[in-house]
Amino acid sequence: MLNCFIPHFFHPLLPPAIPLKSISVIHAPEDYRTDYPTGLWLSQLLYAAPRLRCMHWDGPPISAPWEQLTHLSWIPADRYGRMDVQHFRETLDRLQNLTILRLHLRPCIHYNNQEIPHLLPRVATFFLVGETKIVRFLTLPELKHLVIEWSPSSSPHDLESLLERSQCVITCLELQEDHFPKLSSSLLMHNTVRTSLIRLATTSPELNDFFEECERASPGTLPLLALPTRPMLQD
Repeated sequence: MLNCFIPHFFHPLLPPAIPLKSISVIHAPEDYRTDYPTGLWLSQLLYAAPRLRCMHWDGPPISAPWEQLTHLSWIPADRYGRMDVQHFRETLDRLQNLTILRLHLRPCIHYNNQEIPHLLPRVATFFLVGETKIVRFLTLPELKHLVIEWSPSSSPHDLESLLERSQCVITCLELQEDHFPKLSSSLLMHNTVRTSLIRLATTSPELNDFFEECERASPGTLPLLALPTRPMLQD
């Protein structure tokens, strides 16, 4: 994997093709955009890597061979919460071969709440860090492994809508950081989770404490959770 820090004065000539398979670009400044020299060079680097499959991108919009990717970790907004929504939409439409997606949404992003969801037909593993409203852009029919790092401003309704819209079958659910009992119980009782869940991982010190929190938030949860015969495990 190539971890990139590219100084402004560094613009070497690129060969026609390079054997790069994975790249991580962290905290790219504004002048990494494609319309700046450094951003243009980085974009050319990505297009010169026909074997590129995995990318972590934390920076402004850039032209890249998104169709090639199978694994993507993406922070689509800058540290001020600004996001180029049009670029985000266009990029989602090109992620047709993606199987693993990790999105980190920073606070204070403003966009049209009536977004038309984009179909990502092959995503089986989805990591969501931060606010949940970004899932309003998504439909994930093959989703099986859902990992959520909760944010206080997130909404359980966004996640429930994603599951309803996708009609997926969740077999693995991970709830990290400060998840809320309301979120936990509503997700565990959802039709796409309750009857198919095989693995449950939480950050609660004790699994009993976790289920007690769920029961306090939604009375009657525990008897329903006992119905499936599949084991629910915590690593």
